[in-house]
Amino acid sequence: MNVDSQSAPVNVRKRRGERILIWVGILGIAVILIYCAMDFSSAHTWKQFQLQMKAKGESLNFADFIPEPVPDNQNFAIAPIVASSYNQLLDGHGHRFIPPRTNVLDRMDMDIYPDLTRISRPTNYISSWVQGKSIDLEAQQLYFRAVATNGGLFPVPQLPGLPAQDVIIALSKYDSNIDELRMACRLPDSRFPLNYNYYEILLPHLGSLNYCDRMLQLRATAELENGEHDQALEDIKTSLRLVQSIQTEPFLTSGLIRTTMLIGTVQPIWQGLNEHKWSDNELTNLDDKLNRFDFISDYSFAIRAERALGIRNLEYVRHTRNLEFLFPESDDDSSDSPYSKAVTKLIREAFYHSIPDAIFYQNEMTWTKEMQDWCLPIADVQNQTISPDAEAIAYQMVDNSRLTPYNIYANFLISDYPGSARRFAFAQNAVNMARIACALERYRLVYNDYPQTLDALAPQFIDKIPHDVINGQPLKYHRVDDGKFILYSVGWNKTDEGGRVGMMEGKHYDNRIGDWIWNGTGVTNEMLNP
Repeated sequence: MNVDSQSAPVNVRKRRGERILIWVGILGIAVILIYCAMDFSSAHTWKQFQLQMKAKGESLNFADFIPEPVPDNQNFAIAPIVASSYNQLLDGHGHRFIPPRTNVLDRMDMDIYPDLTRISRPTNYISSWVQGKSIDLEAQQLYFRAVATNGGLFPVPQLPGLPAQDVIIALSKYDSNIDELRMACRLPDSRFPLNYNYYEILLPHLGSLNYCDRMLQLRATAELENGEHDQALEDIKTSLRLVQSIQTEPFLTSGLIRTTMLIGTVQPIWQGLNEHKWSDNELTNLDDKLNRFDFISDYSFAIRAERALGIRNLEYVRHTRNLEFLFPESDDDSSDSPYSKAVTKLIREAFYHSIPDAIFYQNEMTWTKEMQDWCLPIADVQNQTISPDAEAIAYQMVDNSRLTPYNIYANFLISDYPGSARRFAFAQNAVNMARIACALERYRLVYNDYPQTLDALAPQFIDKIPHDVINGQPLKYHRVDDGKFILYSVGWNKTDEGGRVGMMEGKHYDNRIGDWIWNGTGVTNEMLNP
């Protein structure tokens, strides 16, 4: 056989292979050029967009939202008892302890309702005022006696006495803690030592602050019932200081915890007003403390801070390609073999590193636009209102937004944000109504009756009458027979229902329906709507 004829197929295959390699090289170069063009174009567009936002006075830099350091000798957050709320996980500079320090006792964790399988907590307790109900101290008394019998967690007298006295005795286990906490409250500033340079910022103190606040609310209620007005007022002031202590934290979670704490703190204020137990000086003191809260501004701050934090997180992932930071992987594949897991991880890492930078730039821009156009308009800081209509529009935009590679981050998270506005609105409404109720009680102490209209309160009993945070109109107020009054906002449904409480299926309170009321001196739905 001719040698040339034998080598011909080999040469053909060789030339074909060379052509394939050339085309693969050309394709690879084309892909790289496309990636570079996409990255350059998106980076330029994102930079121009940032300049436009800056010209509007908007900051997208998370560092601008980090609270300023405060001197140690003025910092409530590093007082020893307060520091115990985070010292298991963090040191005084926010550095993480690995492993956690198990020898640190969290003295702020005053959980009065621990998880006990055989004992149910009372159903009518903190924040009952939103339904026009007082805390049932007898139920609390029975609860603490049951807990003492089964676990010895709280001290109780051998024989039951008056409910308020027994509750105070049960909570006396925290007396030394509260005395120390009150001393810490004299410090004028508060900045918890969180390390904002970390990308996984821990907030271990929030839960403990909430538990301590809830205990103070119950203790103040019992003290009022027991005639210890001075102690009750001090506990309420301590509670409000806890709410104020995390005001500058640039996290929506911190803001939402504050709304929960504030709404609970209103409970003993409400009960003391309904039972005419506050003096004029005490009412003036309460009004001064409440007047320091602005939850509508806090909502706008939280949204802007979360927007900047989201951008920082996306930049971190763009540089590290650690997508698990944004979208944690599930552990459901624990039954897979080590080899299978290694291959899966290798494929996943290769995919992560193949994502062009343009995807991240575009997601940063989409995230910024959606927070700016959908979430921020819900609150009008200047006019002190929060709009349910704007929230509805935001959710409509979320529902209508089609998922693309350019908005996957924003669409994954954005739905968590618009609904938080209602929590901030409800808290600010609670503040506004509590202040007006204090002024109404001061008026009654002078004139032995409530006024015909709220206009009679200013400026003698309150500097300026707060309006309804929903529509900017005056809050609804009228006197009821037998020296009672009703004060309310039209609520999230924007409908004046005459002061009806929103109850879902007649059992569970739902602030999306009904009016948001301050039920003055025991007014009932039956009295309003016979």
